[in-house]
Amino acid sequence: MVDADAELNVVWCTGFRHDYDWIDIPVLGDDGWPTEWRGVVGSSPGLYFAGLLFLRSFSSMLLLGAGRDGAHIAKRIAASG
Repeated sequence: MVDADAELNVVWCTGFRHDYDWIDIPVLGDDGWPTEWRGVVGSSPGLYFAGLLFLRSFSSMLLLGAGRDGAHIAKRIAASG
């Protein structure tokens, strides 16, 4: 379990497979993937994902798409504050 600060946390994960067992809130769909729209988890305000398959486009899962997706999520975080 991760003890997260209520203000702001960024978790950067790298690897070869997805593992969401450490997330202790119900954000996974029946397919085992996070239930989100363009990285924003509507059911858990303040929770965002990046680097997922086709988060916004094919490049989302590649370094090439990380900047664009990160900028999108940063704008959503700024707008929520």
